[in-house]
Amino acid sequence: MQIPREILTDYNNRKAGVYPILTLRALTDLQNHLGETYLLGDQESCVLYSGGFTEPLEIRICRYIAIVEATATRQDPFLFLEIRSDECVISLKFASDDEPRINSFLAFWQHAVEQDSSRQSLPDQPPLEVFREADSPAAPQLDAIAGFSAVLHAMVYIDDECAVEELQDLQLILKNKDIIEKGRQCWKYYGTPTLLAEVAPLFSPEQKACLFANMIELAMIDGKLKTEEIEFLEFVRNVMDVDQAAFDNIFTIMLAKNDMSVFFH
Repeated sequence: MQIPREILTDYNNRKAGVYPILTLRALTDLQNHLGETYLLGDQESCVLYSGGFTEPLEIRICRYIAIVEATATRQDPFLFLEIRSDECVISLKFASDDEPRINSFLAFWQHAVEQDSSRQSLPDQPPLEVFREADSPAAPQLDAIAGFSAVLHAMVYIDDECAVEELQDLQLILKNKDIIEKGRQCWKYYGTPTLLAEVAPLFSPEQKACLFANMIELAMIDGKLKTEEIEFLEFVRNVMDVDQAAFDNIFTIMLAKNDMSVFFH
């Protein structure tokens, strides 16, 4: 998994240039709305970068000995991790494929507790906004078509699942392998929150309409819209400053297009 550049840079600065040996990405419920958390860590501590799709990141630094309890629960195709300290409770939702890395996190925590019988909590870090280095030579070029492809990638992976049908539909929409790959690179480099802020000014009204129609198409390829997908569509609508009535028209048309149950009563 590739970590957004601004998060990796911040972590390296905090750790004097040391790269993380543990990296995870999770979906997070942030005060009743959807967000994401990146967990980066080593054998002594972890740093959690959490934020909604349109919000600055909140950064928490946590030594493992400050964790009172950490439990993982598998509910295929997801794995839920709950981290408790004296200060807060953090609930994270991972893809089940992340189980080996979550087990590593739990092993680091258990080892730290065994090595240090004193248990004290560390205060949370205050909310910070982290910025990407604009002049980074590794930054992929963002234009309207690359942004279109990148946002569709974010849509496909919003629930940390990527069905074969979704990838096939993505290929049918974008057609060009280079555009597909460039979109994937942009999404992984910028991360979803930064990506949305960067691409919003690039789209014309017609391009926004096309984007939303294809996002809904991808979301409904399995025959239903999940809560995470509906929330993400609403987030993107707000970032793109799309009129609610215009969005509702597109939404209604795409729902009708994909509702084949009308023929099978």
